[in-house]
Amino acid sequence: MNRRIIENLLIELNPEFNQLTDFIMENVEELKSKVSPTNELFSEKQTMLITYADQFQNKTNTDLQNLNSFLNTDLKGLCSHVHILPFYPWTSDDGFSAVNYHEVCSDYGTWQDVEDIKQDKMF
Repeated sequence: MNRRIIENLLIELNPEFNQLTDFIMENVEELKSKVSPTNELFSEKQTMLITYADQFQNKTNTDLQNLNSFLNTDLKGLCSHVHILPFYPWTSDDGFSAVNYHEVCSDYGTWQDVEDIKQDKMF
C-alpha cells in the first residue's frame, strides 16, 4: 500500500492523523526490511498469544512481569508472537476506552515491563 493511499485513509478518518503518516511509513518500511522469503513475519507455522495484561497475577511482580515470565517458561518455544490487548490507562470497556496512549496502566506495570517482553523474545 503506498504512502498516498495511507495518508488519504487516515485523513478521512481524522484530519489530525496526517501527522502520523511519517511514523507509520517508517514502521512499514522497517517491517518490510525484516521480512524475506525465508523470514516470514506471519505464516501458518507461527502461533500468536493474544491476551490481556492482567491475566497473569501474583503479589510479588507486576502483571506484565508475570506475563513475561509465563512467556519465557510455560510457553518457551511454543509462541512466536504476543499481542497484549490494551494496557493503557482507561475509563471503561476493559481498556478499549484508553485515556492516554503514552502510559501503561499502573495496575499492570510500566513501559520497562513492556520493553522487557519485547527484548526477551524467548517465547
